[in-house]
Amino acid sequence: MRNITMMKNFEIQKREVIQMNSSVSNYLKKEFNRTSDYCKYLSNHNNFLPDIYYHQANSKKDARSIMKNGYNEYLMFESNCGLDKGLYMGRDKNALIVFYSNNFCNPENNIVTIKGNFNFVNLINQKKLKSFIKEASRHNKSIKEYALSKGYDGIRYFDPDATGEEFVLYECKKCIFFI
Repeated sequence: MRNITMMKNFEIQKREVIQMNSSVSNYLKKEFNRTSDYCKYLSNHNNFLPDIYYHQANSKKDARSIMKNGYNEYLMFESNCGLDKGLYMGRDKNALIVFYSNNFCNPENNIVTIKGNFNFVNLINQKKLKSFIKEASRHNKSIKEYALSKGYDGIRYFDPDATGEEFVLYECKKCIFFI
């Protein structure tokens, strides 16, 4: 029964991504000043697999280090942590490679694959995200502390200026890493 429910949720999430990508298309057309280039950066629901996520490491060396030692959030720069320190990932590895590569003209695949059944708070709606952040502040907690105190492993959010649907995982001990 649990697998059927999870698969149903997975299909619902895919439909949400289609809807969210569609809702920002006019914004992205203006931002890119063209009609088609922006599509390669948005996550494509056709590339999603249940319980599989991807992280685009900064280099092959970083990817190997994550595979060998796990993810170390203490090596992250605060400026790269919009929703606090954690493992930032997505479900479309192609979009992550193209968007997060150091060289846009020649994207390098530094993908680490993550398998896991995570409990994300669904904050793809901007109003819900802002409300969650405000609530964390009212409780004098960081976003990470608040999410974990509510029993979540991380946050599912939508960033139209990146790949669209993305995740930040705070409970990295639940990860299985592979290439």
